[in-house]
Amino acid sequence: MAWMWMFLLVATFFLILGFSKQFLVGIETLAQWVSSFVKQDFSAFVTLESVVDYTTFLRNDGGMVTVIEYAGATQIMGRTEFMQMSSSVDNFFARQMGGIGHDLQVVYRQDSGSSGVAIRNALTKTRATANRIGLDIEDLLDAEEDTLKKVVVDESIWIVVSTSLAVIENQESLKEDAQKKAELARDMNLPPLGSAQNPLKIVEDLLPKHEGFVNEVWNLFNTSGKSSARIMDCHEVVTAIRREIQPLSTSPDFIPCLPGDRAPMTTTFYGARPWEDIYYPPIWSQACNSEITEHYSNGMEKVFVDGMYHGTVAMDLPPQTPERFDLLMKRLRHIPFRISYRIYNSGLDRYKLNHTLVQFLSFNPKSENRAIKNAIDTIMERAKGSTEAEKTDPALGLAVTITTWSESEKTCIQNMQLIQRAMQSWGGCDVLPRAGDATDLFVSSLPALSHSSPARFTLNNGSDIAKMLPLFRPASLWKDGAVIFTSPDGRMMPFQPGSSLQNAWVYLIFATMGSGKSVLLNTIELGMCLAPGLSRLPLMTVIDVGESVAGMISVVQSSLPDGRKHEAGYFKVKMSAEFAFNVFDTQLGFRFPLARDRDFLRNFLTMIATPAGEKTAEKMTSELMGMVVDEAYKERSDDRNPVKFQFGVDQQVDKCIKASGIKIDQETIWWEVVDDLFAAGQVDNSIRAQRYAVPTLGMIPSILKSGVIMDMFSNNNPQGAALIEAASIMVNAAIRDYPVLSTVTQWDIGSCRVAGIDLNDVRGNGESGFKQTALMYAFAQQSAARNYYIHPDMLPLCKEMYRDYHSKRVEDVWSEIKAIIYDEFHNTKGIEGIRRIVNIDIREGRKWNIMTVLSSQLIEDFDSDAIDNMTGTFILSASNEGVVQKCKTTFGLSDSAITALKTEVIRPGTGMVIFNTKAGQNIQVFHNHLSPIKMWAFTTTSEDKMVRKLLYDAMPASHARRLLAKRFPRSGQFKSYIEQQRNRMMSSDDDGNVIKIVAEEIISDYHNGALQS
Repeated sequence: MAWMWMFLLVATFFLILGFSKQFLVGIETLAQWVSSFVKQDFSAFVTLESVVDYTTFLRNDGGMVTVIEYAGATQIMGRTEFMQMSSSVDNFFARQMGGIGHDLQVVYRQDSGSSGVAIRNALTKTRATANRIGLDIEDLLDAEEDTLKKVVVDESIWIVVSTSLAVIENQESLKEDAQKKAELARDMNLPPLGSAQNPLKIVEDLLPKHEGFVNEVWNLFNTSGKSSARIMDCHEVVTAIRREIQPLSTSPDFIPCLPGDRAPMTTTFYGARPWEDIYYPPIWSQACNSEITEHYSNGMEKVFVDGMYHGTVAMDLPPQTPERFDLLMKRLRHIPFRISYRIYNSGLDRYKLNHTLVQFLSFNPKSENRAIKNAIDTIMERAKGSTEAEKTDPALGLAVTITTWSESEKTCIQNMQLIQRAMQSWGGCDVLPRAGDATDLFVSSLPALSHSSPARFTLNNGSDIAKMLPLFRPASLWKDGAVIFTSPDGRMMPFQPGSSLQNAWVYLIFATMGSGKSVLLNTIELGMCLAPGLSRLPLMTVIDVGESVAGMISVVQSSLPDGRKHEAGYFKVKMSAEFAFNVFDTQLGFRFPLARDRDFLRNFLTMIATPAGEKTAEKMTSELMGMVVDEAYKERSDDRNPVKFQFGVDQQVDKCIKASGIKIDQETIWWEVVDDLFAAGQVDNSIRAQRYAVPTLGMIPSILKSGVIMDMFSNNNPQGAALIEAASIMVNAAIRDYPVLSTVTQWDIGSCRVAGIDLNDVRGNGESGFKQTALMYAFAQQSAARNYYIHPDMLPLCKEMYRDYHSKRVEDVWSEIKAIIYDEFHNTKGIEGIRRIVNIDIREGRKWNIMTVLSSQLIEDFDSDAIDNMTGTFILSASNEGVVQKCKTTFGLSDSAITALKTEVIRPGTGMVIFNTKAGQNIQVFHNHLSPIKMWAFTTTSEDKMVRKLLYDAMPASHARRLLAKRFPRSGQFKSYIEQQRNRMMSSDDDGNVIKIVAEEIISDYHNGALQS
């Protein structure tokens, strides 16, 4: 009887409508009314049944579904790039979406409210690394999380690829397949499935067709140098859906239970419902295990689940003038929303009934239906073609729903109203706040969960749909990393220096002063220390002219436990014997240098032999110095003219010799002492003893005048004689002028793993001072990073007694990524020797697992080798048109990138980055955010450093940084405060006393519980 009344109501509805111009609208209104009248639960709208394989879902109608996570565009998207990508998508629609059986769903989701969770997840690996290493930097990571939460908008983009059984031409085979499975179930006496997943619906013939379509879509959206995408695992998909529905109650560790996993075996109801008990639970129950209730108010329907209200609106009219998605996104940037585009193939076939009705009803010239008919005719005209191959702008079906959410029903309603207004401004489209069952609408906006949509089906050309899709968001090719940049509009852009995503690691940074170069360097250096997977500090050498690195070193050193603070060190080198390092030192037990060390020494001596003020040495100097190096080591070898041992040279070695019972006579040489101490297990003292056995710079003038060298270069060659004489003079001058180079090693960084070396006090001045500065760069590199180059090939070259020792060292260092960072690199400009040393690291760094970073002020400061081999360039300022054009020419930047460089890279902390990766090139504008705590950690101004040190001495470093950031949260604020206080003082007390007074106040506040308050 109830159905009879329903039939009468429907019949009455049609009679009232008749053939009016509102006929089509009436049909949809009726459908919505019936849908809202006949309420169904959540499971009724879920079409995911089970899984076919690792990445493929099975639908309850036998169709298959795969989800692609789309990272976004990897290049800067200007108008040209936008049109190119839109055209590519439209061409894909024309090729792949003309027939039946293949559909797409594109879902974009953003939420600034969930950015905290996203950032926390992004920093999870970083925190884990800090804990493993033993770095107490929770204050820095907490502050970074808080800072990023204010600017980051959490975003996700999913592309859902669906294939139905309609693609199988032989439909009779489907019936046969279904019959065989039914017989199999009967023969095996399988119990009723109930609500459990049903794998028997899998049609194996469909899988290759589906996989072929998935690969086409993936190739479209994963294009090297243009965009990045990856196919998601089914577990990831269900987890993502669960977090969309129940963000508050879903654990970060949630993993669904799917076929292939360990079967649940819940035997509570065994015997009553055996299949449900022993097989995998339905996907809908894992996607949502909370009750969903519907709420209607203010003319809007919403659902309430897991403490959140979700309101969904449906697009009623498509945009009259399709606009870019970015324009809609900017209008909604401050609210959470998820927009779902369902793109159906064969749009004209699906629209036949509507088109026929419209044609019939358009007999009246003034009829609204005539306008609809004309619009449909226009779409059909653009999509026409005698064959599918000729259709260049296909007519496709489109259904769009947009969901927003809030814990407050009032806020949810306000958000829905904002979405309505924003959509009306987006090319002139419109939306309905009600379009059928509220739960159905909600489910339709989720990725992959349902294959249908209650939203109005609209007809659109592929080119129009392509312009509306969220495909142009900026993307980083790194999914996670210890360095987190953001796009200018707040999208997270992780980066991990030294990661496997790149074949090599050569990074260039250039910027004018005050552009944030030092902060960026410190950020990258700290990111290296916190790389995912590390179990100890990395090997890193930072060479600087100035104190930029001091802040980063102080963070690491102060955060290490008391017994390990030596693992990080900042060294301000002086031109005195205490910093002496003999560049001729060899690996323990080695009488001759390794090939890389020989190359270094040849280049180093060539630099010394280059006249001050000149950029290059005389011709043949490099060849001369190569022979000199070889002769020097031969001269000091055991069987030629080794150095005789003498007591009193090194008291520590003397004591060890006596304690070890090593016999010494007048013929004992230092090399014998080295071997004997090592054999006695005195490795450190063996290393000390070897310092006196190897050549030194002081013996080079005599080597230059030796018979072998003279015979080769001087006899019967006046130019060779002049070359030797000039070289000898300059080496003697270096011995006199550079005490740090002329004697045996006194300065040893020992077990320091992260070393910052400040050359400010040993650099040269003026144009002629380039030589001295370049020599000091080379000196610092060899003194700190010499052990980065040990490798397995060295083992056969040493005595057998040393091989186990060096084998362990090689194993310890060989696979580890090391870093050598040269700041203020313009100080080496034009000096051929140091550039050769650096270029060896650039060209061969991958072989040694060495990351090279060069930082300077201008692009001209880098050689062609550096530019040609770079894998990352950070441009922090382009101060004039000349710099912009050089960037364009050097890096091949597009016009869109040049425009961004001019208009967006204009303030400190903002830059453009060019990455060369295995997945293609990645060019984006980025922002490096600095929390107040990180600012205090990295600052190197004299006032800031002084107060920081006073507080570090009085309390844990993390507490000191928190208090300083709380009181002086902005850069430069403390210096201004000190100046104000000094001006108020009546006495002539200097800044130091004022700083001490401020420090004492903060220390007093600390003891009085300032942190707790």
